[in-house]
Amino acid sequence: MAYADNTANIQYQHSTIREVLLNQLEQIARQNSGSFFKPIYLLDSVDENNSSQLEQKLREECQEHFGKRTIIIPYLLQTSQCLIILMEFQENGHILRAKYTSSFIESNSIANQLQIQINKIYPSIILQKIDWINDNDFKIALKLNLNSLLSTIENDQSFTMINQSIPNQDNEHTLEDLEQQLNNGLKELKIRDINVLPQRIQRIQNRIKEYEEEERIEEANNEKEYLRKLQQLQNLVDKISRLKSAESSNKNDQQSELLQLKQKLSKSFAKMKIQDEKVLIEKIQKIKQRIQGFQDEDRLEEAVKETDHLGKLEDIQNLVDEIAKLSSNNSESNQDNESHTLHSAEILPNLVINENIQQRVFSR
Repeated sequence: MAYADNTANIQYQHSTIREVLLNQLEQIARQNSGSFFKPIYLLDSVDENNSSQLEQKLREECQEHFGKRTIIIPYLLQTSQCLIILMEFQENGHILRAKYTSSFIESNSIANQLQIQINKIYPSIILQKIDWINDNDFKIALKLNLNSLLSTIENDQSFTMINQSIPNQDNEHTLEDLEQQLNNGLKELKIRDINVLPQRIQRIQNRIKEYEEEERIEEANNEKEYLRKLQQLQNLVDKISRLKSAESSNKNDQQSELLQLKQKLSKSFAKMKIQDEKVLIEKIQKIKQRIQGFQDEDRLEEAVKETDHLGKLEDIQNLVDEIAKLSSNNSESNQDNESHTLHSAEILPNLVINENIQQRVFSR
């Protein structure tokens, strides 16, 4: 392996570098379709000009994502050179490894800047460097080095590629998944009531400030790790509340639509002098037979008139079918909600959620 020549004249815009990485992840996903489950998040690029941007990205990421995962962050410099950072997380949120590779021989100041920003979120983590694989085509070099970083991940783990910008979308996880994650986190921190989270977060923030003022760095770092876990739990509470609110809104919309369709059906029945669905089916069958008779008699004008009448009846039948389908969906949704409520009560017997609280996925 060799470092790239600093004098290389290939200049890639920031968006191009991220696009190359994304395309490579997509290609890996296609090659391994259906075999991988652990998420890999490709975050938005970090710019050297913003001295705290990496710290902010990491802070947002740890509040949005939980459990086993890997994140990849392009770190871009004014010279259009770049670093690629990879961080792998265990189920409990602890970092298993943090590595990076660089397309240039970076100065100690850049390496120190990376380490400082990472340690503000993950105090005990040491960022390790692996050699850059050089190629005359910088686009190919980016792909090779992404593969090199991915090869350092645990061989016995499996993955799903996720192109993700922060903030994240709530549809990435099901409600049941999120509640299970919340349940696990509450058990780990021995918290039985989620309503204490905001107060506890504030208390820990004040404690960290006091430790820093006393220059008790180790104690402050320990509290920062505890604070990160509390903030993750609070973020889960917020996500669950948003999803429940969205589900409730969607259910109300479906019920309103069903009511409108039933009113439309009632008017159509009255207009066509039809008592119920059974009569409708009989009329449709009778009209079809009548049309066939007119066609056998070569009475095309009469057949056309009956065909037009048949079309109106079939429109009503389509309306009946649509109502039946929507009613069935609502019934299944109600059953699922009852089952989900029971399941939630089993895994979270003491959990009370405040209802007022308010990345494309590639199968690799």
